[in-house]
Amino acid sequence: MKLTTGVALAFLAASTAASPTWPTWPPFGGKPTYHKGIPYAKGSKFMLDGKPFLFAGSNAYWLPFINSPSDVRNALTQAKHAGLKVMRTWAFNDKNETYIPGGLPMYGGEGAGESPIYFQSFKDGVATINYGPDGLQALDKVVKIAEETGMKLVMALTNNWADYGGMDVYTVNLGGKYHDDFFHSPKIVNAFKNYVAAVVSRYKDSPAIFAWELSNEPRCGADGTRNLPRSAGTNCSHVMVTDWIADIGKFIKGIDKKHMVTWGGEGEFYEEGNEDWAYAGADGGHFYNELALEEMDFGTFHLYPDWWDKTAEWANKWVTDHGKAQVKLNKPVLFEEYGWLHPDDRLAFVNRTVPANQTRVAVIGEWQKISLEYKMSDAYWQLGVCGLSIGCNHNDGFTIYLNNTEESRPLIFNHAKEVAKRSHDDVHSHLSPPSLLLRPTTRTIDLAPSTVQAEATVMASLSNEKRHIVIIGGGIIGCTSAYFLTRHPSYNPDLHSITILEATAIAAGASGKAGGLLALWAYPPSIVPLSFRLHAELAAKHDGAKRWGYRAAQAGSIRAKAQSNRLETPKTDSSTGTTEWQKLPKQDEASLKSLEKKGIPEDLDWFIPEGLTEYSSIGDAGSTAQVHPYQFTTSMAELAQEKGVEVKVGAHVDSIDYTGGHVKSVTYTDRQTKQTHTIPVTDIVVSAGPWSSHVFPDVAVDAMRAHSVTINADVTPYVLFTDIELPKDFGAQDGKKRKHGKRVHPEVYARPNGEVYACGEGDELIPLPSTADLVQCDPSRCQDVIDYVSSISDELRTGEVTARQACYLPSIPGSSSPVIGDTGIKGMVVATGHLCWGIQNSCATGKLVSEFVFDGKAKSAQIGSMDPKIYM
Repeated sequence: MKLTTGVALAFLAASTAASPTWPTWPPFGGKPTYHKGIPYAKGSKFMLDGKPFLFAGSNAYWLPFINSPSDVRNALTQAKHAGLKVMRTWAFNDKNETYIPGGLPMYGGEGAGESPIYFQSFKDGVATINYGPDGLQALDKVVKIAEETGMKLVMALTNNWADYGGMDVYTVNLGGKYHDDFFHSPKIVNAFKNYVAAVVSRYKDSPAIFAWELSNEPRCGADGTRNLPRSAGTNCSHVMVTDWIADIGKFIKGIDKKHMVTWGGEGEFYEEGNEDWAYAGADGGHFYNELALEEMDFGTFHLYPDWWDKTAEWANKWVTDHGKAQVKLNKPVLFEEYGWLHPDDRLAFVNRTVPANQTRVAVIGEWQKISLEYKMSDAYWQLGVCGLSIGCNHNDGFTIYLNNTEESRPLIFNHAKEVAKRSHDDVHSHLSPPSLLLRPTTRTIDLAPSTVQAEATVMASLSNEKRHIVIIGGGIIGCTSAYFLTRHPSYNPDLHSITILEATAIAAGASGKAGGLLALWAYPPSIVPLSFRLHAELAAKHDGAKRWGYRAAQAGSIRAKAQSNRLETPKTDSSTGTTEWQKLPKQDEASLKSLEKKGIPEDLDWFIPEGLTEYSSIGDAGSTAQVHPYQFTTSMAELAQEKGVEVKVGAHVDSIDYTGGHVKSVTYTDRQTKQTHTIPVTDIVVSAGPWSSHVFPDVAVDAMRAHSVTINADVTPYVLFTDIELPKDFGAQDGKKRKHGKRVHPEVYARPNGEVYACGEGDELIPLPSTADLVQCDPSRCQDVIDYVSSISDELRTGEVTARQACYLPSIPGSSSPVIGDTGIKGMVVATGHLCWGIQNSCATGKLVSEFVFDGKAKSAQIGSMDPKIYM
């Protein structure tokens, strides 16, 4: 919040780029890697220790400045008793001794009053971080008390406004002229990074930190009286601000791998032609671009209709539109600041009146209701507590005091209880996918024509030389890479040899044991549309429907109650029994009417009607498809072989020689003959999934085990994500009760060959073995999956189990995206870490790999954030 009175009036025209339609982020997937006690984002939810964390919070920016640990403890304890779980505060206070003519920036006048506490000082262009008792040690006490009281902190790292220093203090000391120089001047950016590094590294392991926030309300402009002016014209736009957000976000994540990062914006949209400044990107905002950044874990928006000269009705739409953004991009959005003045304050501050029935309780109550409908967490401005050594903290016109029960009872205590209740119930997201376009990038590099021509000449000369390309890994990424390399315009079988080295067999790992889901609403959005389109093109070209089971499908989410009596019939395995599987008759008319009444599609009649309670569509046949992963992977290998690729199975790679900064050879052991062979190479593609770091340790790859089963059942083409409530005695056998959560979430994929695939949650109990054939399958975990799905479907309960299996999914530590690209080592390309989207994104990855090998760069998609060098 801008703490001074007055309204910022400078809203200049922004960039003319059209507002895109955005893809959602993944609403599900493997079990995330999280740190105990530290919140994280999963889909549209905040999570804490594996459970949804929807919260009511507040703002108390003044906590570090009151210089009284007992008052901090008192305030946080009162907030906790009110049901508040997250508090936003300032992790900055800049003491400045340098001003430009006219006295700008006009430091001072802070709402909480002057404080002896400051974290950084500026004088004549020199910044000095204060690590003493009146500096960061005071912030240490706030963080420690938050840890002890269980309160989480959003830590803002600078301010758009002049209060407590902020952006302009950096700017006037380091050669800047305009307010927005803060976003792009290298000297200023580096100085800010220096301070950020000092603070973030200090608390990077603290469970008290909810998230790092780049700035309070970053804008192109600020206060026309107390701040530096904005640069003229359209020099500062959403492009500049978004690039800055991405840059600082990436910098923080390089220091702190545990905590979330957000930017602290007010939520300004960018809609071309909209005359409303808040929707026109007038001050450098583009909420969808900002929220879509991989470097940002969640979005924020603020709301002050009094300052912004807006109505209560407008404000309701503002909250709704940000709720829609959370659904559309499937990333959390925090309603981070909001306030409504009392009539006397409104008249005094902004000389406005509103209808008498628009009280604070009525207006804010409606905002909170809308926010809760969209399951957005919120933090009102600002926390008011009494009983401090100074009495009560200051009232800036928006403060809601906990002891003012007329306001606090409905807006804080009761609201917090309702949020907590919704958080307890909220264990599964129900999202509808939006239409999808390729995600644009705001960061481009313009090459001079001579540079482009020189690059083209070099790549053309390489294409005419003999090249020996080795692909390590015979999973889906390795096989699609081989396929697209042989379809690249520069590929010449007389000059280019391609060899796949696979330690076990083609599709021996996750590529043969995955679900095979294809979705336009998958992740990451920079490659999903390309890959989804390529899947369709390959299926049309090679009869994929027949060859690897390609077909469109419906995707949905169901809630159900387990029917314990459905576990009485033992299930027969194809490997141990001879019972002939028979298709069950469809549900009777009464059952179908029951499904219809609950809003459940009629063709989902293979589930027990009395058990189903809710259905939500995630994707229709236009945005969702599937393949049989084993058939698809082996087909890609066969099609690559038809063009000259050699496949060596049982070839365990021992080492890669890349001394001197370029690849020279690969050494592998034939597991059957035990003989060792060395192959001279010019190019290597490391695509060994979770084993990639075994052969190329420079890129770390984590591995998560996942169990799945297949069951014979001829059912309608749905991909379903379930939320099943289990009874207390569920799964008891021989008087012993197996451990289960109260709710479980197996995924169920119907396949066209009369087979249903079902998988459970991941685990990290058993380390990754040396090869795929040594993966340990836990029969009890497979049985859990079988029992879960059997409890809600007679078709699955009586179907024959044809496979019980386990595999490992690869992921990149500190990232939710794969890595695809060159490594800085000449001839070395890495493509791995796709987690649960390997099949979906395999085609785009294969095509991009072929471009890195033959063109030296990615041409089909913007994938700078997936650069392996970031993680090396």
